Amino acid sequence: MLSDFRASHVLMVAAALLLSASADLAAAAAADPAKDQELFTKAWPIIETSCVGCHGPDKQKGKLRLDTRDAWMAGGRDGKVVTVGKPESSLLIECIKYQAKKEDQNMPPKRKDQLSADQVAAISAWIAGGLPWAEPKAAKKKK
Repeated sequence: MLSDFRASHVLMVAAALLLSASADLAAAAAADPAKDQELFTKAWPIIETSCVGCHGPDKQKGKLRLDTRDAWMAGGRDGKVVTVGKPESSLLIECIKYQAKKEDQNMPPKRKDQLSADQVAAISAWIAGGLPWAEPKAAKKKK
């Protein structure tokens, strides 16, 4: 009886693993490289122009760096800045919309440089799309 239980348990675990693996494969197959590139291409110039000067390879205000995907995922002094796939839950979106809970988190710091609604939408779409990354030329540290 115990061996029947173990055998059925092993079969259930194997089935669960197969379902999980097939879901992962389906998600990978559903990825659209052209769409990913489009999302990145729309968001990156905004980020490079408006963010990387203070949050890049040479300077990291708030211990936040935004010139690599790993850095986006790591966050900064105030913790995680993005929730991949969920811009509405991402601190960065609150900050660039000037809706941060802490006034000094609103970005860019000078309100006159605030991003337009279209720019915020491009970054939000990029985050919603999974934060796809293509290595930008600006990601190299100056020597």
